[in-house]
Amino acid sequence: MRNKGFGPGEGFPEGIMYYAWDFRNAKVEMSAVDYIRFILDWVEDMLEDIRIFPEDLESEFPPNLERDVIKPAFERILHVYAILFHYQTRNPVERIERYALESTFGHFIYASLYWGLLDFNGESATYLKEQIDIPKKSFLETVECR
Repeated sequence: MRNKGFGPGEGFPEGIMYYAWDFRNAKVEMSAVDYIRFILDWVEDMLEDIRIFPEDLESEFPPNLERDVIKPAFERILHVYAILFHYQTRNPVERIERYALESTFGHFIYASLYWGLLDFNGESATYLKEQIDIPKKSFLETVECR
């Protein structure tokens, strides 16, 4: 997805607007493309932060890692998927790109369901209900077989 002249507030799914927060904790409006870059950089910074994800085996993870780091990251990654699915429904993409998007999304939903990392009642989940239902149904069938 290229920044085809998207201005602040543009490129998001209908009726949804995501914001970033600056160092003063003030809301920053940006385009969908800039939001994706912001979120991916934010996740990368967290993964590289040894205070959050220690490198040595003797160190402990911070308390409330799941609540304070993992769940918010998964929620924001779901926002990125909502933007990508919104974009590809309005702009023809090659079949391989569509397959890659759906495949990675399916794995993301499986992990989210298995570890209980997403609230499936939020606006992004509501927007993606049709896309979520496919891997969710498969996951639930797999769990029932055990």
